[in-house]
Amino acid sequence: IGAWEVATGQLLRQFVSDPLGNEDVAWSPDGKLLASVGDSGVARLWDADDHTTIAYLCGQLQRDLTEAERAQYNITDSSPTCGK
Repeated sequence: IGAWEVATGQLLRQFVSDPLGNEDVAWSPDGKLLASVGDSGVARLWDADDHTTIAYLCGQLQRDLTEAERAQYNITDSSPTCGK
């Protein structure tokens, strides 16, 4: 699942897709949350604010994000993400 900037077509963020496919997604009315459910029956809920999500992840991981994790949040600079 991806979220794009409509004006530019730039991918802003990728979300984990259901491994069995056929994902249905919906934004909350305030645009802060994204919910999805797919054929596996697993429902997912994301905070759409990357800064909130990244701060939470850094606190839980107690380490910096890996290259793959940084790519998921479209972080392109090489400076440390956690502990800035």
